[in-house]
Amino acid sequence: MNNKSFLAALLMGCLAASYAAAENTTIQTHTSNNAQFEQVNSEQHKGNTRVSGKLTRTRYNSSVAPGHIDYQLVNAQGKILTQGIADYTPALSLRHWKHGSDFEFTLPGQLPAQSVIKLAYHQGNHQSPHLGS
Repeated sequence: MNNKSFLAALLMGCLAASYAAAENTTIQTHTSNNAQFEQVNSEQHKGNTRVSGKLTRTRYNSSVAPGHIDYQLVNAQGKILTQGIADYTPALSLRHWKHGSDFEFTLPGQLPAQSVIKLAYHQGNHQSPHLGS
């Protein structure tokens, strides 16, 4: 996914939320039509940075389908340091279906001061930009 399409996906009709993270890092999340991020945080773990949280449904009669989370790590100057995709599969338990499921992924190393982690959820499999998505 190139930078322009990632940013467009984040800005198109999405609500944003910010969460406090470790070491002067901010986490920005973008709510889609049927899923929202909750309890998102980052922490140092064995020399890397673990990002975790929960995806919940935005409406009572909706569900969060399997999909993926696009992420970007941006430094204080706005330069993208890394970006990638974390697969998301909701729990099969009805309790979790109603109340959301946890997600977690790891970023290598410690994050620079004043960096921003940007997250966006999308249903379905990720399609490579080279395959015409």
